[in-house]
Amino acid sequence: MLSRIIEKLKLKKKIPEESIIFRAFVFLMVLTGILAVASRLEWPNYSAFVVSGTLLGFYVSHKRRNLRNWTLKAILSVLMILAFLDFLKNLQSNPYEPAVPLAILLLWLQTLHSFDLPARRDLNYSMVVGLILLAVASVLTVNPDIVLYYLLFMVFASCAMIYNTLSAQNLKAKVKKELDFRFVLTRTAYVSIVFILI
Repeated sequence: MLSRIIEKLKLKKKIPEESIIFRAFVFLMVLTGILAVASRLEWPNYSAFVVSGTLLGFYVSHKRRNLRNWTLKAILSVLMILAFLDFLKNLQSNPYEPAVPLAILLLWLQTLHSFDLPARRDLNYSMVVGLILLAVASVLTVNPDIVLYYLLFMVFASCAMIYNTLSAQNLKAKVKKELDFRFVLTRTAYVSIVFILI
């Protein structure tokens, strides 16, 4: 009986995401969201650390995608708790402007989360976080130049979703297919035009 309970509690190992191109476009999505928020915060001192840390995190995630990384997960959990405590501290000092402390928290959480993206599902979460970062930047902005970040994000998101779909099909069919990059750019252009017209 006890052995059955233990077996149920064991986490199944995630199927690692092998597509480097998919990871690259997800990183570009997240980077766009990070830069959008950092620009609204007037480029704080930690901006370069967040960008370089996120890039390093994506690299480490790809290299260690076949490992369980329990030690890394434990370290990231502690750092995320510290980031949340820092958020509470910043919120207490300025309770009537929660958008800025929230933006800072999201930047740090995304940086830490980028070190643990072994599977496609984790990368999908990062895509959502990138969208949330862009939404937070929109709340903080008073300048029309945010539109440039919208356009970049839309292009990168379109490419990422195409490769996300291809990755899912490859996993289901258990075969590896590659997309013609010209095909991806054409479909991205179509999607971008539709969003602009909307």
